[in-house]
Amino acid sequence: WISRGLTMEQMERLAECVEAAYHKED
Repeated sequence: WISRGLTMEQMERLAECVEAAYHKED
């Protein structure tokens, strides 16, 4: 689902958001 317009920086921020969301569940 990743579009070609997604930059490395955007992907890194997205990964951080996902990681934070997972840690929130704890």
